[in-house]
Amino acid sequence: MSRILVSGMIAGDPYQGGATWAVLQYVLGLRKLGHDVWVLEPVKDDFAGKEYFARVIAEFAWRTAPRFLRPGTRETIGVPYSAFRAPISC
Repeated sequence: MSRILVSGMIAGDPYQGGATWAVLQYVLGLRKLGHDVWVLEPVKDDFAGKEYFARVIAEFAWRTAPRFLRPGTRETIGVPYSAFRAPISC
C-alpha cells in the first residue's frame, strides 16, 4: 500500500458540492484501490469551512489524516507537519 498525499479544495468553498467532489472523487477512488490517502487543504486563518470539512470526513469514515495547512507556514490543524514529511515503511 502506498501513502498518497492529495492537496486540494474540499471545504475551501463550503457547501459547494462540485468543488468538494472534484477532489473527493480521486481520494475515494485511490482509497478503494487500497492506498493510504491523506488530504492536506491550505486554508486561511479565518477559515469558515471547518465544520463542513469535518462532516465530509465523517461521512466517508476517513481513518487517516485529512488536515488543514495554514499557507506559507508549517502550521497544521490536526496532524503535525512533520507527519506529512516523515518517510513511510512499506
